[in-house]
Amino acid sequence: MISIKITSSYSVKINNYTKVLRPTVNIYRKAVSFFIDVIDTEWESFSSITNTNGSVLIAERLTHSTKNNLSVKYNFDERFYKFPSYLRRAAIADAFGIVSSYRTNLANWETSDRENKPPRLKKNHSCNPCFYYNNMFEGDCYSKTVKIKYFNGKDWLWLPISLSSQDVKYLNSKWSHCKPSAPILERRHGKNYLRFSFSEKVSLNKTPIEEQKIASVDLGLNNHAVCSVIDCKGTVYSRKFINLKYEKDLLNHKLNKLKKFQRQHGSKNSLSRWSFINNLNDNISRKVAHQIVEFAISQNVDVIVFEHLDIRGNKHGSKAQQLALWRKRQIQKIVEHQAHRNGIRFSRINPNGTSKYAYDDSGLVVRSNENYSLCTFSNGKQYNCDLNASYNIGARYFIREILKPFSAMERSHLEAKVPSMAFRTKCTLATLISLNKVLAASAA
Repeated sequence: MISIKITSSYSVKINNYTKVLRPTVNIYRKAVSFFIDVIDTEWESFSSITNTNGSVLIAERLTHSTKNNLSVKYNFDERFYKFPSYLRRAAIADAFGIVSSYRTNLANWETSDRENKPPRLKKNHSCNPCFYYNNMFEGDCYSKTVKIKYFNGKDWLWLPISLSSQDVKYLNSKWSHCKPSAPILERRHGKNYLRFSFSEKVSLNKTPIEEQKIASVDLGLNNHAVCSVIDCKGTVYSRKFINLKYEKDLLNHKLNKLKKFQRQHGSKNSLSRWSFINNLNDNISRKVAHQIVEFAISQNVDVIVFEHLDIRGNKHGSKAQQLALWRKRQIQKIVEHQAHRNGIRFSRINPNGTSKYAYDDSGLVVRSNENYSLCTFSNGKQYNCDLNASYNIGARYFIREILKPFSAMERSHLEAKVPSMAFRTKCTLATLISLNKVLAASAA
């Protein structure tokens, strides 16, 4: 049994006051810019600090006047009158993180060959204020009306706000067992939201490898995902093809409209169109991830296995744009989070050759020119390429887990009896079945 801590977040829409909260966000971002300038100027005093609390103490000593600290080098209180103390410390923490990251990048640039331009410190950031309990926030996310402290342009006052009843109902039904953190004010598409974080402890069962059932998932461009449920012996129990046709057609339609617009008007005024495309792509990622986890839960699997995909650099060819918009990391991140919440473990394997070799160990496959999702084995059999890859993904996971307890000498003996196992990138479902036969014979 493995116990881990999971943090989730949910944004609750504020029904009223769409423009009233703008000055609060603006003055907070100006405070962050102020502290960025101070911390960067006085970096020698901050360079040895490794935690946020230490940076807050030094920054307040330089900027905030008190009874025991009357003369300060940078007068924050004169410029930001009656600025709440908790919000000031949050601004210092944000500023310290920004400057610390910049200084690290600058040090890396100075030690490199300096072919690229040096990093620049950006002082204006889209940071969001955090409303700490009692000092800035009264109430909880489970009630429809709460109070927050806002800036009206002259003073800080308490403001009663109304939360979306649908969001409050969801939080009461799904998150009432968790204590929410202090909310962060967000502004998206002209609407205001309060984002709450929830922490919970979950237990992941460590099932013996002989009793495990896994869901191996192949993410692709033809099908969004292909899932197969496999056990340690190589038996395939179930399969699922996830292909959101409506969303895919809509995405392609919007991309074609964008190309036409850019040919006529250039790329300067296409920001709103790209925003719609990115939001649609995010929605596709969430739907695909949700269906993968639902399938894994329905099949009562112990582990969800993905390929460790890492596609970097410039993309070339006819599918370059599809690869650039492919949200494989986001899908895996969402699946990992939801799987852990449901007590399912998450794993990745080496992706090299999973689609290249046939699952029946007949050798390399040949992709169809007419239908790229189909492939032909060397023995003449036609099969779905993504489904073939999902079999090999699951097989590689089990081969890796089975061989873990064995010594190097024992592994070499097994590789002599199962030659395809010598190269992990050539392991297929047939390799797993052959390995099980060898282990069963040696045990007998």
